[in-house]
Amino acid sequence: MTRDTHRELSSGSEASQQERAPQAIREAFIGLAATHGYRGVKMAEVASRAGMSRQNLYRYYRSREELYRATLDELFDGFWQQAEPLFADFDDSLSEQINLTAMVVAGQHADILRLLADPALNDLSLSMLRRYYTRVLGALLRQRQIQQVDRQQMEVVVSMVSGASLAALRQWLDGDMQMPPSGMARIMSHVFNGRLIDLIGSTPSG
Repeated sequence: MTRDTHRELSSGSEASQQERAPQAIREAFIGLAATHGYRGVKMAEVASRAGMSRQNLYRYYRSREELYRATLDELFDGFWQQAEPLFADFDDSLSEQINLTAMVVAGQHADILRLLADPALNDLSLSMLRRYYTRVLGALLRQRQIQQVDRQQMEVVVSMVSGASLAALRQWLDGDMQMPPSGMARIMSHVFNGRLIDLIGSTPSG
């Protein structure tokens, strides 16, 4: 093996490790939070479990809150990849299917769901949910070619849906997630559905 080849392999290995590092950090964070709760997680322990120095950890995430946000973003992205195609031809008949997709993804990541439902994170979790619901409602608005949006009404709707969703998820967890995702989806379809658009926008005239 030539020196140049060895250098290329070494460089490729380092790049691969850098790509895997954020995932390893998030997994370490989730594992520690499941044991100690969010408040009990120390960044030094996250670094140790992820197999890196604390200095290296801070290259990716500068705080516990930033790490929590990234963890929820990854969960939402997993839902969005599956749900986004459904918005292309959305009507209320798809509302339950979209909510089922959300509940299945959530159920597959129970430890993250427990973090989301942690009362100590209430304000932060609600702010994250509001951001996600704003994105989802934005997709519905574009799909229906809504031209005028009542921003104040939209903020109220997003806050209402976010609060109701968080309360429902906590109830689901309190029941040890015994209700199947399909049952939760039927309930959530009454909370989040296309009729919300009628409250915040108007369709093109003519």
